Amino acid sequence: MSCTEGLAQAGDLWRAAEGHSAEGAAGAAGAAAGDRTGELLLLACARGDWPRADTLLADLLAGSPTWTRVKDAADDLTELLACPDAARPELTPRLHRLTTARNAVLNLPRTKSGGD
Repeated sequence: MSCTEGLAQAGDLWRAAEGHSAEGAAGAAGAAAGDRTGELLLLACARGDWPRADTLLADLLAGSPTWTRVKDAADDLTELLACPDAARPELTPRLHRLTTARNAVLNLPRTKSGGD
């Protein structure tokens, strides 16, 4: 719905998704709770809550995030950016941080495995 009718038209759905995600995060512990950061980042961006998005983005990139978590979050924001009324000036720098982090992981030196 967001990418066909726009983010504003899907506002109630985003709020409902945020409520469900928050409930799941409250019940999760440890790594499982951290796995929801990308999901919560998507919801904050969809709703235009940029301070929350910045906090979640910093949390997602803190430490050593897995490539999959960063890639998934970048994919989500890329899809959000395709929506007709997406806040491109706000989304673009956040997406850039994610893609830079994703690409940095891809460019890490590889270690040899096995008997090499």
